[in-house]
Amino acid sequence: MQTILILDDVPAVAACLAYKLNTRYKVKIVRRYSEAVNILSSGDQIDLVISDYNLTENFTGQDLVKHIKKVRPDLPVIICTGEQHVNSVPGASAFLRKPVSIEDLLEAVEKFLAK
Repeated sequence: MQTILILDDVPAVAACLAYKLNTRYKVKIVRRYSEAVNILSSGDQIDLVISDYNLTENFTGQDLVKHIKKVRPDLPVIICTGEQHVNSVPGASAFLRKPVSIEDLLEAVEKFLAK
């Protein structure tokens, strides 16, 4: 089963995303940027990352994308945000505006995790 890492500092948002995905994928949830970096550096199987744009510890989704492109350049990253001033994230595989419909979320995920 493919594994998706969800990074969002709002537990309810992360839980909602996981609920939409966990029937098809294994889902890991983290709330802090540093937790995501540790998992990505650990060698754990991660097939896709879904992240909020505004992250903890004064990081953004752009910082996460830059880090992932250094350590796992082929790993797809979907950035989700409700921030109206953010319209794209260079290097991200996909960009979704919150609130994200289940159809849009599954379409984006399946685009990158199709078998």
